[in-house]
Amino acid sequence: MKGDARDSWEAHWARLSAPTSAFGRLSSFVRRRILNRAVLHYAANCFPKNGVFVELGCGSAESSIGMPAAERSLVALDFSAGALRQARAATTFDSFLQADLERLPFRSASVDGAWNLGVLEHFDP
Repeated sequence: MKGDARDSWEAHWARLSAPTSAFGRLSSFVRRRILNRAVLHYAANCFPKNGVFVELGCGSAESSIGMPAAERSLVALDFSAGALRQARAATTFDSFLQADLERLPFRSASVDGAWNLGVLEHFDP
């Protein structure tokens, strides 16, 4: 099951990154111009100025571009290696981690905050 899901997500990110993908260009616009404002607002108002913060299911990470690092360590986490390759273009993050959200690789109490956009609806209830 996980292998099939991983293959599906790799194909999804490959399609979105294709230069001819109108959906990919539209998605990028929405992430950079609309969702980014919300991420920056909530990070500024809800996260402390220091600590470890993880975007769970970062995808291209475009919605987090410009997040002020302050004294934060920002981690981009995604199931898809293709998504993480795209996320590396968003210089916001200190580290990139390929992992499964159902088995997060963090010690208890080692993360100070987390956020995600468009992730939870992909899980079974």
